[in-house]
Amino acid sequence: MVTTSGCNAPACLRMYRTNVDATTFTRVQPPPVTAEQGGLAGTTLDHVVFANAMDGYATVGATSPSTLYVTTNGARTWRRVLHAKNLTISVVATSREIFMTSVTCKPRSFVCSQFTTRRASLAAKDWVTLSRLWRTGTGPRQTYYGPSLAAYGSTVWEIQTGPNTYLWTSHNNGRSFTRAEEKFPELTSVNGCSMTPMSLLSLWAQCPTGMEVSFWHSGNGGTTWSLASPANRQYMGTGGGAFDPITANIAVLDYGALETPPNLYRVSEGGSRLTPIGEVRCSSVYPMIFANISHGLMICNGSTTVVRHSSDGGATWANVSLPPS
Repeated sequence: MVTTSGCNAPACLRMYRTNVDATTFTRVQPPPVTAEQGGLAGTTLDHVVFANAMDGYATVGATSPSTLYVTTNGARTWRRVLHAKNLTISVVATSREIFMTSVTCKPRSFVCSQFTTRRASLAAKDWVTLSRLWRTGTGPRQTYYGPSLAAYGSTVWEIQTGPNTYLWTSHNNGRSFTRAEEKFPELTSVNGCSMTPMSLLSLWAQCPTGMEVSFWHSGNGGTTWSLASPANRQYMGTGGGAFDPITANIAVLDYGALETPPNLYRVSEGGSRLTPIGEVRCSSVYPMIFANISHGLMICNGSTTVVRHSSDGGATWANVSLPPS
C-alpha cells in the first residue's frame, strides 16, 4: 500500500506491507521518485504491482511512465532496470513472469513508432522480445493513447488503441499474438484502458474517456464486452471515486463525493447488476483495494490522509493506525 501525508514532496510518500485483515502494518521503502504535481501522491510514481510478497515493480515518469524499478526483497531496496527518453511502458506480473510493453513516441505528441512486448523472469533479468505487434505511421490520425497490457497464467492481452481499437491475445506466454477480427470502440480511451483479468475468461476494464470513466466486463476472454455500470449513471473521473474487481463476477465501485449516498456499490453478474453497499465519506478515494469479498482497504484523501479498512465487504469502514514515521 502506498500513501502520502498530503504534501508534494517525495519524503511524503509512504509504503506499507499489511496482512489481509489489516491488523499489522510494516513500513517498507518506496521506489525512488521526485516531486511532480499531478502524479500519484504528488510524485512521479505511476504504478506499483507485486507478483508476490517479495517481487514488485514500479513504473515512474513525470508525464508518462518511462522508468522501471524492481524489488526482489519485499520493498526493502529497489533497483532501476530500464530508463529511456520518450519511452512509455506498461508492466504486468503473473505468479511466474513479468510482461512489459514499451512504445517510443515523439516528444509532446501521441504519434508513436513501435510497440514492443517483452517477457522476463520475476527478477526482471534476461528479457526476451516476444513480438512487435503493430507500428503506427506519422499521419495526424495515427495517434496512440497508452499501453494496455494484461496477463493471467500463459494468456496475455494487449489493446491497440488509436483510430481503430483492437484486442490482441496470446495463449502461449506471448510467443505469438492473434488480433480479434472485431473492433472494440468501447475500449477506446484517452489514456489507455487498465485491464484486470480474474481468470482466463473473466476480464474487467477501466477506460478513461475524458472527464468520465467507463467500466467493462468480458466473460469470454475478451471476445465480447458488456458495460459494467448503468449507462445513465455516468462515473466522473474527477469525482474522487474508485473501482476494484474482486472476483471473476464481482467488483466494487465507489462513485465518489459527487454522488448522493449511498455511493458505494457492488457490481455483480458480469456487470449487469448494481447493488448499493453503503456510504464512503471521503472527498477523494485513491486507491481502494479488496483482498477478497470481505476485506478491503482504501486511502481516504482530503485535508488529511486516512487509511480505512472494511471486513464486511464495504458496508462499514474503520480507520487504521499506521506505524509512526
